Amino acid sequence: MAKAIRNIEREQIDPAEAQSQDIQEVLGAVAESKDALIVFLDILKEAHEAGLLDILQGVLKTREEVSMLALQQLNQQSVYHSVKNVTSLARFIGQIEPEQLSRILNGVAHGLQKTTSDPTDEGKPSGLWGLTKNLRDSDVNSTLYTALEFMKGMGEGLRKGPPSVH
Repeated sequence: MAKAIRNIEREQIDPAEAQSQDIQEVLGAVAESKDALIVFLDILKEAHEAGLLDILQGVLKTREEVSMLALQQLNQQSVYHSVKNVTSLARFIGQIEPEQLSRILNGVAHGLQKTTSDPTDEGKPSGLWGLTKNLRDSDVNSTLYTALEFMKGMGEGLRKGPPSVH
């Protein structure tokens, strides 16, 4: 029969030898990541010169006060409304076909460019004859038709009432 083990001898590592092994391990990791560390140290130097490290240190030292201020700001009614508005805007944009939005935005951009680049029109009113003449223009007709259809659709949407945001 085998004897019971009554004494376990643990290998004692010399603290100086353990420290030397740890240093060698760190130096090996530094050698492997030399390029990344050089870039990181350059970023760290730039952040220090810009004062960002001082700001970060101050924020960390006063984190309780900073977090209380942040919570107070987030707890304001205007922030609540902003979050709801951003959510509604994201939902609205998600309902628009990308081609439609692109076409409308291109038209708006072209219209803005046209209004600011015409040096011959010195802001003179066009008068009744000029308005009637412009109503015959196919571009003006297209825009008026689009605006009228938009107003009809918006009126229908307003009569239906707002959708639930929650």
